[in-house]
Amino acid sequence: MMVTIKLLGPVSLEVRGRPVPTRSVRTRSVLAVVGLAQGQPVSVGRLVDQIWGACLPNSAVQQVHNTVSQLRRAVSSAAAAEGLDEPDWLRTGANGYRLGPAAEVDLALFLDDVRHAERAYAAGHSHRAGDLIDQGLARWHGEALSGTSPHVASEAARIEAQRRVARVSRIRMALETGDAVDLRQEAESLLAEDPFDEQVRVFVMRILDLQGRRKDALHVFREGARLLRGELGVDPGVQLRHAHQAILDGTTVERTVDPAHGADPPVPAQLPPAPGAFVGRSAELARLLSVLTTPHAHGRPAIVVVSGIGGVGKTSLAVVAGHAVADRFPDGQVFVHLREPPGPLDSKKALARVLRALGFADRLPATVDERRALLRTLTAHKAILIVADDADSAGQICDLLPSEPRCAVVVTTRRRLPDLLWCESLELRPLAPDPSRQLLAAFAGDALPPISDPDISTIVEACSGLPLALAIAGARMKSLGPGRHRDLARVLDAESSRLQALSLGELDVSETLSQGLSLLSPDARRALVAVSGLTSPSIPDWCILAACDADRWRALAATDELMAAHLLHPTTESDRLSPRFGMHELVRLHLRPRLMSDADGGRQALETTLVWWLTLAREVSAHLTGEPFETSLAPEAAATAPADVVKAAIDDPAGWARRDQHNLVAAAQAAIALGRDELAVALVDASRRPLIACWLQDTWETLTTLGMRAARRSSNSRVRGRALLARGSVFLNTGDYPAAVRALWLAKELLYGVDWAGAAVAAGNLAGALEVLGEPRAAVRNCDDLLDVAELAPMARSITLRRRANAHASLGQLDAALSDFAEARRQLPYDRNWETRAHLLEGEARLHLKLCRPAEARSRLTEAIDSARAHGSPRVEGYLLLTMAEIEQACGEFDAAMGSARRATSLMSRMGDRDGEALAAYQSAMVAVASGSVATARPWLATARALLQATSRPVELAAVERLLLDHGVAAPRSS
Repeated sequence: MMVTIKLLGPVSLEVRGRPVPTRSVRTRSVLAVVGLAQGQPVSVGRLVDQIWGACLPNSAVQQVHNTVSQLRRAVSSAAAAEGLDEPDWLRTGANGYRLGPAAEVDLALFLDDVRHAERAYAAGHSHRAGDLIDQGLARWHGEALSGTSPHVASEAARIEAQRRVARVSRIRMALETGDAVDLRQEAESLLAEDPFDEQVRVFVMRILDLQGRRKDALHVFREGARLLRGELGVDPGVQLRHAHQAILDGTTVERTVDPAHGADPPVPAQLPPAPGAFVGRSAELARLLSVLTTPHAHGRPAIVVVSGIGGVGKTSLAVVAGHAVADRFPDGQVFVHLREPPGPLDSKKALARVLRALGFADRLPATVDERRALLRTLTAHKAILIVADDADSAGQICDLLPSEPRCAVVVTTRRRLPDLLWCESLELRPLAPDPSRQLLAAFAGDALPPISDPDISTIVEACSGLPLALAIAGARMKSLGPGRHRDLARVLDAESSRLQALSLGELDVSETLSQGLSLLSPDARRALVAVSGLTSPSIPDWCILAACDADRWRALAATDELMAAHLLHPTTESDRLSPRFGMHELVRLHLRPRLMSDADGGRQALETTLVWWLTLAREVSAHLTGEPFETSLAPEAAATAPADVVKAAIDDPAGWARRDQHNLVAAAQAAIALGRDELAVALVDASRRPLIACWLQDTWETLTTLGMRAARRSSNSRVRGRALLARGSVFLNTGDYPAAVRALWLAKELLYGVDWAGAAVAAGNLAGALEVLGEPRAAVRNCDDLLDVAELAPMARSITLRRRANAHASLGQLDAALSDFAEARRQLPYDRNWETRAHLLEGEARLHLKLCRPAEARSRLTEAIDSARAHGSPRVEGYLLLTMAEIEQACGEFDAAMGSARRATSLMSRMGDRDGEALAAYQSAMVAVASGSVATARPWLATARALLQATSRPVELAAVERLLLDHGVAAPRSS
């Protein structure tokens, strides 16, 4: 080393023993801060803070840069004077300044000397140890960090304390070798500095006794006893009393056990055995080992917090890492469990366990502060690893932190500890499928069948990546023996028996999860139980509001608590404006009994959440149709979802439906599980329009299946009728018209007289199915039956008239159809139901076109388009523009028709309506074909074919395929 930074006295700088001028406080402070960092980067901001504190000059940063430049020039000049090349002693990086390989710090050399002396002493080489201590103490040349700024000089007390420990160690070693007589003045000096230090007082008594000054030795004891009783109110400790009695008896004072310096107690090696199977955590282990083996900045011990849900393998990771780095902590590895029945261990007991592990068994201090100070004394100048298992709070850990930079602390906890500062956080998630199979195989041994066995996949999926569950399942497979894994797979596959099967002796998944739940606040517990009823993988954050009485602050606190406890986790669908959460499947199953018993108020909170989902679906449906959502189902659903949630949904109904389609299914499932059959069917009924509008047919079909399940358990004809009405709409969409007729006929009969609006919709849909089946007269009779009822509401009467008008048109009775359309419009208020009015105008326009009245047709359709544009509905406007294109095409106005079709295409594309885009492309192709422009028609036909193949439009697709063949473009082969 060429450059030496001296901190053990007035701060100075030397190059091969040649002093380098450091005249200003600022220069010495920069040297001290960089030297104290022990080779870690020091930012300019930190240097500014350490030099000036809160009183910063405007040019503080520039002054730091200037000071560093001056130091470099001074060192270069000194090196040149010695005939040396410029040394690499101070480097600049992205994170600040740090020492290079050509620099050394006398403080680091001193600490190395002390550490080597302790090891030599522990190995029985007392003389060698004494020489090393003397070498280290000889490096001191005054008061540490002299001549620096007050902020930097505040570190001097810690360094001086290390010097005192070394001086005490030197006397202890000299007593072992019989050379202590010459150190009497040093021992008396130490005692004068701290007269309450019983260890040093014993040393003084022993030296005086060795010199034959027994009376003086007894006086030293009496003076110490007087001080302890008078000032502190305590009696002398065991060591001091033992030394006193030995002098009185005239016997030789035996070597004093000194747990503070690790002479007699065995080095603690308390880590549990490493787990036999440890897979799927290579990245986490590498990160943990990196933190434990890298010197920590700012002279602090490394602290790593490993958090995760119970049973995820936190302790296993900590233990594996501890064994891997044990050689870096030769002074011991302490393992302390911070929980005992009935709850977390208090700081006083936790400190007692650690202190005993370090060999201090005599008269533990009474207060937490004293025990904390003793811990830091015992760990000074040592490299000790402390593993604190199952911590509950940051307060528990703060009391266990040593101040020695060579120590390290690994904390395992079920919750994040954001208030534990200066620590590295490592969160464990459940294992992926492949590592889960490997862990299961490790525990199952020879009982594991081939990994491709489908029953193995069932077992792995049932364990949901939780290592504890996989260990139990593997142990059960081994216990059952080969060939019995199928029985275990069936038991685990059933949700009702899964958790019972995941219990084996002391290992119990439910018990482990219960420990985490017991620490939650009432709001967090109620919210967790409530959202556990929703089986969706992505739950919106506003669902927690229902459990907190719509109090946003309480909901935010509950959400943070559940996230910190790893009982909820953010999903990939989360974003800044719409946070979403998921829940581990085993946690959900564990909470089910609490949900059904309503022990925490979670059932009631879930019912409120379901009502909010219902009102939200109704609001979106009303927005899409431009008319109020009318239903007689679930009249108790008066409470609405939060206004901002409703606004976000109606601002983007298509996005809302796609994001929350699984939540609508989960809400219906939850309503059925709670026995709220009417609420389940109401959810199905309200979700129809948003899902159909976004072409989410699979989700809609799943919902209608759930509605039928609820209806079968209900004796309420309204509930059963609405469920059949929804199911009938699925049959209509899939083209199963005979099944649609059966379902809709029964729905109309059930709703007749108890739900006129539902009966009208059933009759209208039934009429449409009958028309397709070639029975328009039956469709007219079906509508006539309902229109004869005086109690029929205007909206229901309008729906039925519209369906009868379509049936009349199918029979060629165009005037009767026009009359029905006009009457249907008169039934609706002008300022409401604008979308229904627009579609009625569209129907009239088509009839006028058939009657060769293009002007009337264009007038009706223009009125409908203007209405859609005024109400801000680009989707409805787009479909009406397609009808306008048909009319203009029929009138031979091909340019106008192509313009209308292109505007419709633009609107459909902007809305993300795939079905609308396909129909717009189809209409554009038809216009191009009708105009005779083959070159224009071909690309439109190809586009229309590609889009129609992704939708359920077989009639249009067949027409396009025929036209493509006619124009010389081959249709693709069917796969």
